[in-house]
Amino acid sequence: MAEALDITPEELTPLLEKLGRIDWLTRVSRAYFMLPEIIGSFAAEAERAGKAHEKSLLTIGNFRDATGANRHVATPLLEFFD
Repeated sequence: MAEALDITPEELTPLLEKLGRIDWLTRVSRAYFMLPEIIGSFAAEAERAGKAHEKSLLTIGNFRDATGANRHVATPLLEFFD
């Protein structure tokens, strides 16, 4: 996003934080902000992936497989849900 706006990520962060304060975005980790509805979709997928596991476990692997998210996104999301 910073690249598209031709600014540095450091310059973009205050704007993202402001959007978070008015509940337009949620900070998932130091590096990631997401729309609340996207987080809700990921949460639903996490629940389905956990229930589908033979021991009802949610792992990074089955979460990634269920959502198509890479590990750089999956790990902070699962930490956020924790």
